[in-house]
Amino acid sequence: MSNEFSWSMERKELLFRAELIHRAIPEGRAAQVAKLLAADTPDELLTAEEQQLVDEVCRLWLKRRSQGRLIGLSSVL
Repeated sequence: MSNEFSWSMERKELLFRAELIHRAIPEGRAAQVAKLLAADTPDELLTAEEQQLVDEVCRLWLKRRSQGRLIGLSSVL
């Protein structure tokens, strides 16, 4: 059973990391945040530094994701 769980966590980590890197998040920060997100750790158990890192990276990811959609829409128009 633990192999299924660790595989699932490993898979989630790889997917988060790939998406973050795809949106031009620096690889080191992407790896740290992907690991935290994949672990499904509640916010209250993260250190202040981890919370800040996740918040910053996720906001940057959202901004870049939104910009990508706007670029895609402008090319259609």
